Amino acid sequence: MRLSIRLLVIATCVLAWTAVVGRVASAPDRIVFRALSPAGWLFNGVPVEATYLPTPFKSIQPVTVTIASGTSNFATLSTPVVLANTILVYGGQYSTDSSGFHHGSGWAWCQPTTTTTVYCYRYVTGASVTVNLTAIEFASGLLRSAQCGAVVMSGLTGSAALTTSVTVAKSIATFTGIADAYVTAASTGDNDVMATLTLAATSISAAKAGGGAYNNAVGYCVAEGK
Repeated sequence: MRLSIRLLVIATCVLAWTAVVGRVASAPDRIVFRALSPAGWLFNGVPVEATYLPTPFKSIQPVTVTIASGTSNFATLSTPVVLANTILVYGGQYSTDSSGFHHGSGWAWCQPTTTTTVYCYRYVTGASVTVNLTAIEFASGLLRSAQCGAVVMSGLTGSAALTTSVTVAKSIATFTGIADAYVTAASTGDNDVMATLTLAATSISAAKAGGGAYNNAVGYCVAEGK
């Protein structure tokens, strides 16, 4: 009889350990053991309640794109991404242009175009321009949509239709650079290369305070959470 009880205790411990390992192998952030009777432990396993808080990101990759000649160039991502889960975050840009602050060759906007490439574009050639960005891919299932593009401004304002409509309260719009069509060295004011983005359910718009005679393209990415 005593041997049977010992075997039962050993079997209970083995089942309990198996239940714990199986349930917490993913390293939960919080574990709670509910109080049950010994019979409940024996027949149901260890009553574990776990809260999981995984990272929301699948990958985060720095990206640098330099346009030395021509009107576009690209950088290759080291890890392929799913475009429907990916946005770009702007990290600034600089140019070798010395002919004037508003020379169009010194300004560019960017977007991811394939699972492994990020392209940047500008209106005119001349000096080189370098843009720093971060490509952020969210974990599968967190986003309803992600989309990138550019708002073309002919004058002081412009807008672009979104490929997929979004709920603004669940969405974020990031700036991914600005291209300027101004070609000469004369200055027209800093407001020619400064613009704001405003998100709506089916479109995104851009606006600036001055320099309206020169077209701009303002890059953006929009991500909507579930």
